[in-house]
Amino acid sequence: MMLSMRKIIYLLTPVMVVSLLANCGAENKTSWQLTNPDGSLVIDVALSNKGSLTYSVKKNNQAIVNSSLLGMEFVTNVDGV
Repeated sequence: MMLSMRKIIYLLTPVMVVSLLANCGAENKTSWQLTNPDGSLVIDVALSNKGSLTYSVKKNNQAIVNSSLLGMEFVTNVDGV
């Protein structure tokens, strides 16, 4: 079964965020790069001076997602929780 690129990015986003948080440590980094084992898929994440996270995705060195804002949307359920 082939996954669409949108589904791959959707599945990788939580992994990417957890990896970044786990590796932040004491360093004052403003950019991070995640790659799959063979290096064909690269996700670049950057933190701007204003605190915005952006990401871009390349597959086989070709951009498939240009620099885009990375954010989270919180949705409440019917009970307002």
